[in-house]
Amino acid sequence: MATPKSLYVQDGNNVDYTPAAAATAGAIVQQNGLAGQVVADLTAGELGALRVVGIVDVQKDATAITDGLQVGWDNDGTDVNGATGGALTSTVASMDFVVGIAQEAAGTAVADCKVALNTAPLIAEVTIANNTAGTVAAALAALEGTYVQATVANNFATIFSVLQTSGLIV
Repeated sequence: MATPKSLYVQDGNNVDYTPAAAATAGAIVQQNGLAGQVVADLTAGELGALRVVGIVDVQKDATAITDGLQVGWDNDGTDVNGATGGALTSTVASMDFVVGIAQEAAGTAVADCKVALNTAPLIAEVTIANNTAGTVAAALAALEGTYVQATVANNFATIFSVLQTSGLIV
């Protein structure tokens, strides 16, 4: 009998999580590049679960959040009620890691916001045709900070040059 190429492990909505320090249910943390919500109170070193899929209501800072845009977690942020120890934010420079996409608008005085965990918005769809590598790179650089689906109608040499200029390939 042949060895299977893969085996089912778990559904992926929750993943195993063992915190280095005690973690409270509802805490937002990052593990292996995924944002997650601690499912139940855990002591340091205790195996538990981290919710990484779904919509969660997260305490936020005093920034206004627009629905549909990326939000992140600020580990040392202060929430709307003045508590320190972390808060959701829409300020990119304050984000320690991305949490997901805001599922509702939340004004500056609103205490929390619904977020789709580990999702990314498609902000712009751009078609760049018949340009040199320099102008394609410049067009993409102008969109920095947004998620872009770019279609480059050009030859492979130009595409590779853009990827090289962007540092995505060597």
